[in-house]
Amino acid sequence: MRERWEIDATLRREMVFFEARDLDTCVIRQTVGTHIERRMADAGEDAAARALAMNLSLCRQGFAFGVRRGVLVLHRYVAPWESFEACMTAVRDFLVVSERIKRAVIPS
Repeated sequence: MRERWEIDATLRREMVFFEARDLDTCVIRQTVGTHIERRMADAGEDAAARALAMNLSLCRQGFAFGVRRGVLVLHRYVAPWESFEACMTAVRDFLVVSERIKRAVIPS
């Protein structure tokens, strides 16, 4: 992955961990379906409040914010009956859309 996408990835059990360009930790977990998440450690309380307020509109797109261990996390779930290609497309789309969502929640 380092050569192709310029990212380091770690595989641990059924999870793949890697860093986004802005150093957020991303996780892809394959258990029942595919769970994709982006952990935004640099989000403060104001950003978390804005993010959680976006959940209703994000839910329509298959995304949802939550807080885990004090860290803001953006989630997406891909159903287990989706094809491998659909799953990979969902991962790619998640990374693109999550960057846009982060910019809206945590302005530079």
